[in-house]
Amino acid sequence: YTVANLADVKKETNELTDRIAEYANLNFSNSTLNLSDIADELGYDAKYLSALFCAKRGITFTQYLRGLRIKHAAFLFDEGVESVKSVAILSGFSDALYFSKIFKQETGMTPSAYFQRRRDEKLNQS
Repeated sequence: YTVANLADVKKETNELTDRIAEYANLNFSNSTLNLSDIADELGYDAKYLSALFCAKRGITFTQYLRGLRIKHAAFLFDEGVESVKSVAILSGFSDALYFSKIFKQETGMTPSAYFQRRRDEKLNQS
């Protein structure tokens, strides 16, 4: 009985972290999105969800959300969107300068350099 209950708790916490990730995946472009919003939506305490997410995923929710946003930004640059400000806003960043700083931390290059490199790669493939 105890083992069965522990398995149910583990399954429930995995499902909960999946729900958090799914909510973030659907709403990452909202620049005000944070874990407190998700906690309110799901009916849990934000600190509990933060600790659970970090324990199960190995990264903080903020790191996860930032990763989603940077991946989307890279996708937009890959699709030819050239405006750093537009990419920042579409990716959930309200400040283009902060976006540029985070983008460089995550990718090792500035947004402009990333866009230029991708454009050059596409030209070389033609």
